[in-house]
Amino acid sequence: MIEMMEDLRTGKSAVIEENHTLLLGWTSSTVSLISEIVIANESEGGGVIVILADEDKQEMEEVVRERVENLLGSQVVCRSGFPIRVEDLRRVSAGTAKSIIVLADESCRSADESDAKSLRIMLSLSGLL
Repeated sequence: MIEMMEDLRTGKSAVIEENHTLLLGWTSSTVSLISEIVIANESEGGGVIVILADEDKQEMEEVVRERVENLLGSQVVCRSGFPIRVEDLRRVSAGTAKSIIVLADESCRSADESDAKSLRIMLSLSGLL
């Protein structure tokens, strides 16, 4: 029971969602992107946005809470992990997402390196389908 609570707190538990929007990665544009998705989902009464990134779950949640004024019925679920790992992609129900957005890694030294990392993520995703 304690281990399960720790997994929930740290973002290691599985996401049980379908037809959600999945964001892979965390960049300086993530909050703006969430705001746009929230507006797009408003006409449907909201939706679920799942974020998988190599960041602390609680920090991501805090940034979203502070910078997205109104979720307009949407829900944001954050999980810590690596978008390149198939097991982490399964944990965020990537196979049942209605859309998946791969964000460029801003920590890469070049655009080519960032593109290569995005391609590896796409290959990992293809392993799920």
